[in-house]
Amino acid sequence: MAFPFFVAWRYLFSHKRLNAVNIVSAISAVAVGIVSMALVCVLSIFNGYEELIMQQSSLLDPDLRIERAEGNTFSIHTPGIPEGLKTSGIAAYSQRLAAQGLVRTKYGEQATGLIGYDSLWHNVVDLKNAITEGSLTQRTPDGQKALASGFELALLLNTGVDFADPVHIYVPNRLGMINPLAPMSAFRHTCGYITATLEGDRNNYDVSNSLFMPVEDLQNLLGYESGEINSIEIRVAENERPEQVQKKLQKVLGKEFAVLTQTEQHPEIKRLVYVEKWMSFLILIFILLLAAFNIISSLSMLLIEKKQDADTMASMGATPRQIKRIFIIEGTLISMLGAAGGIFLGILICLIQQKYGIITYSIGMVSVPYPVRIEAVDMLICAGTIILLSLISAFYPVHFFGRHWHR
Repeated sequence: MAFPFFVAWRYLFSHKRLNAVNIVSAISAVAVGIVSMALVCVLSIFNGYEELIMQQSSLLDPDLRIERAEGNTFSIHTPGIPEGLKTSGIAAYSQRLAAQGLVRTKYGEQATGLIGYDSLWHNVVDLKNAITEGSLTQRTPDGQKALASGFELALLLNTGVDFADPVHIYVPNRLGMINPLAPMSAFRHTCGYITATLEGDRNNYDVSNSLFMPVEDLQNLLGYESGEINSIEIRVAENERPEQVQKKLQKVLGKEFAVLTQTEQHPEIKRLVYVEKWMSFLILIFILLLAAFNIISSLSMLLIEKKQDADTMASMGATPRQIKRIFIIEGTLISMLGAAGGIFLGILICLIQQKYGIITYSIGMVSVPYPVRIEAVDMLICAGTIILLSLISAFYPVHFFGRHWHR
């Protein structure tokens, strides 16, 4: 054991009478421990919230989604796509085309999202639980175009499965010349009948406020060629992890395409949780800075008390650098003891919450346990930050007193 560490360890754990230095040191360790415990709990709760939000994302969110890295649409027959869809771990896939348009009924009109689906969509997403009324078909019984409305859109336009009148859809005309004397020539038009109403777990734009139709009908409406789509939605096999399949698929497709997991499909949610999480972290670090002043106080008192010991060690051959290191290590040990205890208690509390759900919050009349998820990276960040602050708070008083000793 190195000489500075041995002496610092003895100062911290040797039997001595209870005095102000011991009390302040204990208070410092407890303060650091409490803040460390709070850091672990807060970061784990935000991790749990992120996981909960993504679990409660729309029922129509696929495990993976292929999009063009730059640009809007691509063909399902683009070189590399057929080969990529044969990647091991892919259980099913479907084509998706999205656009913006105007929906009009006799009760009103609404600008909304238009989403085209194919006949394999039910193999990729949880359509069974997303459909609240009716059924998703390609055509109505009498051969008319079938449409599915998001729940919010159906309320806004007073439509539904029982709505007997046609729903009119308008999109900007991308091709040809526009006649200023005939304004409607600037739009392409089609109509159909509502056969289903969809609602996801979460009020997001893609579900509750969109109109769904067969992808071929939307391609014709937009003037696209057959097979021209925005994305391919993928369901991963049960024994595969989406992240692993994502890596394999991305390697096949190259940089021209982006393969997105469910989290990456909603970057705004991840960004929001990320900002809230680390803002809370910074606030707690500020509190930890205040707790670090206790370390400065206890170390300053220890330096005054042990001045005679320092002179004795110097006369026995200890260098000023070694003496300074003794007290820097002493301050760091105080913080690390508190941090170790706090992180341990924080992890223990989180594990108990995970298993038993003791702390709950209310959603309506239902009590739900606070979600928590412990991540090793967060624990390392907490420990590293505390050690860094400990070294800084220990260095100042040692450096200050060291200058006065050698005058």
